[in-house]
Amino acid sequence: MLVYPLDMLVTYTDLVLLRLHAYWFYVPFALLLCLLYAGLAAALYKRGQRLAAWGLFWILLTLLPVLNIAAMTFFMAERLTYLPVIGLAIALGAAAQKLRPKLKKYLFAGLAALAVLFTVNIQGRIAVWHDDVSLWRYDAAKNPWNFLTRMRLADALRSAKDYEGAIAELRVAVNLAADRQQQAVVYNETGLLLALTGNAKKAGQLFLRSAALYPASGQALYNLGKVSYLQGDMKGAAKYLAASLEREDYTPARELLRLLPAKHKPL
Repeated sequence: MLVYPLDMLVTYTDLVLLRLHAYWFYVPFALLLCLLYAGLAAALYKRGQRLAAWGLFWILLTLLPVLNIAAMTFFMAERLTYLPVIGLAIALGAAAQKLRPKLKKYLFAGLAALAVLFTVNIQGRIAVWHDDVSLWRYDAAKNPWNFLTRMRLADALRSAKDYEGAIAELRVAVNLAADRQQQAVVYNETGLLLALTGNAKKAGQLFLRSAALYPASGQALYNLGKVSYLQGDMKGAAKYLAASLEREDYTPARELLRLLPAKHKPL
């Protein structure tokens, strides 16, 4: 990625996720790579190539905080490689000083060609970053089995008011869910979209299914209570809002419960 951004994605690929599950298998290889890298920097320093050694050290120093060893909470992280690239430029520039004149010409020609490739690559990336839907469609095309990607794409489509497209992505996401909690999230989100499109009956069924899959959360029951309230079913609204609050102290559920007529409020 420091040299040329091939197929950059917002989320981890399935191959990377598999490797993360086998974390301890890859630790020795990572340590060996670090030792070889440190050995190269030390050898350059010992041979008088101190600037090149400093460039390699700078890459490692500025790359470590953004390697996601401690999980980062944002996705658009391409900018985090700007500082490491400075170290790469220093190392290459210092190494080029020791090359023969003929080899220098080849090196600079190669770097010029790389700059042209960057220009072409950037033109393609502009379309990817045009909007949230374009970004997550690209990620889904490159990483089709990623649950988070499908959920983000569905959210982007909902924001663009493409409700049918969002529901279609959620149908894919539910089959990619890793556990009951993720399935519950998908059913809850699908229920919200169906409620927006006027299919309150089907939305209610999905809210109940979500609540059954993940009893620790009261959000699906709150949504069911809200749909009941909007349909004028105050008794049903009171029932589901009270059930939601039994699971968790959810402020929107408490506030909506206050709006119900006194005769429907639970004692």
